[in-house]
Amino acid sequence: MASQTKRTDPIEYIPENEDPAEASSSWTTTARSFGRWVLTPLGFAILVYGLNVIAWGGMLFLLLCNAAPAMCHPSCNDLYSSRRIWIEIDSQILNALFCVTGFGLAPWRIRDLYLWCRWRLGRGAGNRRKWFNRLAEIHANWIPPLEDNVLRLRRGANYMW
Repeated sequence: MASQTKRTDPIEYIPENEDPAEASSSWTTTARSFGRWVLTPLGFAILVYGLNVIAWGGMLFLLLCNAAPAMCHPSCNDLYSSRRIWIEIDSQILNALFCVTGFGLAPWRIRDLYLWCRWRLGRGAGNRRKWFNRLAEIHANWIPPLEDNVLRLRRGANYMW
């Protein structure tokens, strides 16, 4: 029988095609790229936004877990305790942070409202069809292709135009 030897030293796994020096240079390259991105206005704004969400969310989590019992004066459930006041402040700030991302969609919503009004309030079938087709063009993945027969079967002849 072959003798069995017991290994006591840890086995270090290094893939054949990967050099440890290359892995550290990959991290260096990634860190440099991230640093260059953060120095752009958009990158800086996204970084500040993300850090705010993390910080205020973390504070809210800690307050809800009662991690700061010193804020429970006179009691934790008192309406005017520091804990309850800061929970409300945190909630309002997080609500504002999450609402800010919706403002970026405002121009498209205004454009769609304009096109919708031109379609629904337009004069003449041809004009209304033109504005509806423009809306359908923009939202091609939302609106199935129009077939007059299908629409007329559902609601009657004057449903769309």
